[in-house]
Amino acid sequence: MAEPASPDTRPRGSGELVKRILSALVAAPVALAAVWFGSPWFEFLIALVLLLGAQEWTRLCGLTLRGGAAPVWGTPLLTLLTAAFAEPPWALAVLAAGTAIGALQQGNKAGLGRPGRWAAGGAALLGATALSALYLRIWVPDGAATILWLLAVVWAADIGAYFAGRAIGGPKLAPAISPGKTWSGFAGGMALALLVGGAGGWLKAGDASLAAVAVALLVALASVVGDLLESWVKRRFGAKDSGAIMPGHGGVLDRIDGLLTALPILAIIALLAGGDPVTWR
Repeated sequence: MAEPASPDTRPRGSGELVKRILSALVAAPVALAAVWFGSPWFEFLIALVLLLGAQEWTRLCGLTLRGGAAPVWGTPLLTLLTAAFAEPPWALAVLAAGTAIGALQQGNKAGLGRPGRWAAGGAALLGATALSALYLRIWVPDGAATILWLLAVVWAADIGAYFAGRAIGGPKLAPAISPGKTWSGFAGGMALALLVGGAGGWLKAGDASLAAVAVALLVALASVVGDLLESWVKRRFGAKDSGAIMPGHGGVLDRIDGLLTALPILAIIALLAGGDPVTWR
């Protein structure tokens, strides 16, 4: 589930930009293939992303095995395992239990706040990502196409924001959290996301779908919230990137920040739709 670079952390140098492009050319096909071919490749991909994301979250927040790290590691993996072999309500129960256990944790780096809050936050975000991904892929009609549509919309929002922000500039969207993001970038990202989402709805339903445009708007907005949330956590702990595993990109959490919120939102929409969450048909 690799994701294009966020506008506020994209490097200026051509060398770093080449690294990002090369990394994306490797990661994106792997992610898309896993989505398309499904089990067990999709579950393996999600598990790998969760493990790397949990490692980055615990390191970023200063959590240890005796002070908050265990729920962040265990909750998403147990949620993923339950979602793969049981009904979604059981996986939701595992997610709730893991988040509650995380909230009870104590002991992390001095001066960085209550560890229970960060343990519960990591368990909830990563666990909800696991549950939502499996629910959309397995329980939703045409699940592979639905997740591919989601990825296209989230990537379009990010790419549109980058190019519009660089070309137009202007007032900052959230300067205290992510100084590189602008309102012009936000508008450009939303516009491209709606265009891609509407086109994807047409491909799925065979005609222009207003529902697909509306759902694309909600998903794109959710991805921006996830991006800003991860930026806020990094700023809270004085980190530029969540990690350095992807050359030119940073960490895994830097690449999936928008998906941490976009996946659960689309899963909720799928529950409400009772069918295809993109076209409501």
